[in-house]
Amino acid sequence: MPPDVLTPCLRNLANEFVHPGIASTAIAAGLTSIVQICRRQPLAMEPDLLADLVEYRKSKDKGVIGASRALLGLLREVNPTILKNRDLGRKADMDRQKARQANKVVRYGNVRGKVSSIAGLDLLEKAISTKKQDTQDGADENEDQLEGWEVALTNDGDSDSSGSGGRFDFSSDGGSDLDVSDSSDNDSDANEDGTEGCQDIVMATPNEPNYDDFIADAINQASSGQDTALP
Repeated sequence: MPPDVLTPCLRNLANEFVHPGIASTAIAAGLTSIVQICRRQPLAMEPDLLADLVEYRKSKDKGVIGASRALLGLLREVNPTILKNRDLGRKADMDRQKARQANKVVRYGNVRGKVSSIAGLDLLEKAISTKKQDTQDGADENEDQLEGWEVALTNDGDSDSSGSGGRFDFSSDGGSDLDVSDSSDNDSDANEDGTEGCQDIVMATPNEPNYDDFIADAINQASSGQDTALP
């Protein structure tokens, strides 16, 4: 996160928790929070604010003293340029700080030294190559399956061509032919046989009496006064 965003947060913490008008536990908590923020972004601390905060190392509360010394030790290590000369420590510490100052503090957004590669780039390249290999293997497997189907279809085509032009031969080895009669001819023959049988039955029945002639005779006899007898 940019230091310009965190600097107002540090000042707000110092104004709310680090001042003589509140309890020592609140001051210690405020200093500890500031230390943790500076540990993640040392460039967020300003020189004037740091000068006020390190003065709390002279407090009578052990918690406040420990938090203030932790802040001072952190800035001596990561960014000693914002400390005053009297806060740099003893001569041994000053010699150590001079060695560290040889490496200039890198500002936010700048890169220390030359960048030859990006961390984790080799893992990305490996993942991409693995994905391509898996895709190629899947394509080869699909091609092999399609070739198997083509071979099977080719064999079926050869067996059909070796036959009689795709036609089925129903002839058996004994040479006997299969006689398949037409169903329409059977139906017509059955109809003709049924008709002849009906005609025979009609011809075999005796002649029925003609009731019209009988009625006419009955009327004539009735008019002449004779009795009519049924046949």
